[in-house]
Amino acid sequence: MAKGIIYIMETVVPGLIKIGKTASDNFEQRMYNLERNGYNNVVGLKRRFAIEVEEYSEKEILIHSLFDKSRLQNSELFATDINLVIQLLTSFEGKQIYPENETKEQVFADATESKQVKANLALIPENLYLERTIKNVGKINVTGRRTAEGFVVMKGSHISPESADSISNKIREIREKAKITNGILQEDMLFSSPSYAASFVIGQSCNGLTYWKTKDGKIHIGTKSQYGRIFELLFYANHHAGLEPEFQIIFMNSNLLQQFLNQSFIKVRDLTWLRADKFSEFPNTFLMLRFGCFIHCCLPLQFTQT
Repeated sequence: MAKGIIYIMETVVPGLIKIGKTASDNFEQRMYNLERNGYNNVVGLKRRFAIEVEEYSEKEILIHSLFDKSRLQNSELFATDINLVIQLLTSFEGKQIYPENETKEQVFADATESKQVKANLALIPENLYLERTIKNVGKINVTGRRTAEGFVVMKGSHISPESADSISNKIREIREKAKITNGILQEDMLFSSPSYAASFVIGQSCNGLTYWKTKDGKIHIGTKSQYGRIFELLFYANHHAGLEPEFQIIFMNSNLLQQFLNQSFIKVRDLTWLRADKFSEFPNTFLMLRFGCFIHCCLPLQFTQT
């Protein structure tokens, strides 16, 4: 089986990404050429995720087919949510090539949270606050701001000087390079998710969805599960918008590729077909919710026998 790398790159155009493949020994050269010269008249390409897998050509075809309706004609450019694609690729068995300083679990968690925040951006107050008392450090006060680009920790915020072992290597490196004087941040800093921002501030892994609050102490980023949001959306679609969403089972095991290609969509009324005894033996199985050509989400199915 041929082994190679599948990669995802963002571009200068918001919402436009490149999904491609390259030989394992050609990754750095390929990234250099694309980041320097662009692709298909699109510039500003920047690597976001890459993984080395078996049967990489077949897996690239699989990913391209999933997002075919958002594809720019005759190219490897797609107008879709990059976090959704990262969620899918992190499910593949293989060696993560990029980023080098985070695990697949950390990358998946960040992509999931970023997608959740983006989906609820209009509901999140612009300014949020983090107040925490840390052992051996004392009380820290931080101001954050949500933006369309991500979550910003504002200049003048208190930053804990201590880093726990649980913090990711990526956040550890950012903390080491940040402009901090006497525990005070000297410039605004942008993060991809509230959790990364909170981890940077307190020096340990945490759930930013519950750490950031309004001035009156309320949580406004959203703690509801993705599954809960799916079924809220289904209710709205069926009872208010007159839409009929579709589900699709996606097998990320290359041996089941043909079975995936032959799998038809499952209507909402047939949702009970997703029984544990039918799919519990399949690893890396996802549930996709689609409205026409718009993919709302793609989540891992975690079945339990009853």
